[in-house]
Amino acid sequence: MKHLNTFFAAKIAMGDSFGSFQQIELQRRQLFENVLLILLGVYLFIDTVNGLFVKTLGLPNFLSAGYKQGLFLLMLLFAFQFEPRRFFWCLLCVAITFIWAMARFYLVDNIWFTLAFQEAIKVIYLFVMVLVLSSFRHFTSNKLNLMLLFSLSVVVLNVVFALVGIGQSTYGNFGAKGFFYSGNAVSGVIVISSAWFLTKAFKRSIIQFLFLILFLSAVALLIGTKSGFLGVLLCALIVIALHLDARALAYGVLLLFLTALGLLIFGEQLLEQPLFQRVLFFYDNGGLTRVLFSGRDVKLIEIWPLFERADFWQLMLGLDMQAMQRAGVWRVEFDWADMQINFGILLSLLVYLGYIALFGRLLTQPKNSVVSSAIIAFVVLIMISAIAGHVLYNGMVTPLWAVLTAAALNNRLLKGAKGAQVNEPTH
Repeated sequence: MKHLNTFFAAKIAMGDSFGSFQQIELQRRQLFENVLLILLGVYLFIDTVNGLFVKTLGLPNFLSAGYKQGLFLLMLLFAFQFEPRRFFWCLLCVAITFIWAMARFYLVDNIWFTLAFQEAIKVIYLFVMVLVLSSFRHFTSNKLNLMLLFSLSVVVLNVVFALVGIGQSTYGNFGAKGFFYSGNAVSGVIVISSAWFLTKAFKRSIIQFLFLILFLSAVALLIGTKSGFLGVLLCALIVIALHLDARALAYGVLLLFLTALGLLIFGEQLLEQPLFQRVLFFYDNGGLTRVLFSGRDVKLIEIWPLFERADFWQLMLGLDMQAMQRAGVWRVEFDWADMQINFGILLSLLVYLGYIALFGRLLTQPKNSVVSSAIIAFVVLIMISAIAGHVLYNGMVTPLWAVLTAAALNNRLLKGAKGAQVNEPTH
């Protein structure tokens, strides 16, 4: 009997030890998740500091790139420790890009392996981030809102820096991008923020919705890119279309009325703004095509002979960078064209299929504010990438895009968001 009691006591102790181990693992996972969310939440601030160092001290662009590469490795480490199945898919993405870069190195141009691999990592960044973030157990809609709010605040702060003469202009003597590298990349952040905040505001009140449209449009105009301004308007229209009822129609009519009234009252002042002067210049010198593409169609014409002379492997894996260097043309600034230039048919096709798979998953998710905003951001980013560069695979856009997309695919977050949405006031 004594031995039996000892046996059961040992079993209970083992159970307690196992339970304690599980508790420690859960705490480690929660800590790891929160650290990754914080690091993701402040990456635009790191971009700003990096831009400040580059502009004022002439340092190379290493801080921002190193930060995002480190974040990428931490995501892989998290998946390795806590989500082995997802880690396999992440590793497969990295392996595909590595094999592509090696094949390009041996079959196309034998001096650009590192650059090619880094560019390809930018493309798969979205997919790896979504795979990992959508598995988080402590990712909430409040944390998502805070991350997007902080990101938008950093963008506005950079615009203010440029307006007071500290930061940089977007195009020559107009536009305000602060310490960021690309105006179109900033526009991508504006689109993602617009999709989220306009969707939330639409459910609350028409005053908030209209105020946010005006505010975000003003920020986009100050940045000076038509992709940002069109992106805000497209987000607003799609928000209304996705919630089409009598209330949405009233919002739409009121928005059109206020837009027409604003153009009537402030039309002359708007036409005097540098962005609209630039649009008019393009229209006078090339019509609607020049307005839409801002001369990028000319770059495509310049680079087209390289496509015509390309051999089979260049078409499959990407154009010869040495030939492009000799021609003096590196990219078209259309993301879809630049993908073909840099990655060729094989990798580009895999990326397009990845986009389709992600978008298909979003469409099958139960509809709420998180999912709707992710769908809107996805659609608008794809649309503006057809007339602009630095959108689909840019280190400034893809992390925030991944955050919103992953939130829409995170079932734990959606359950919490559904409960919060029930108690959300509407007017």
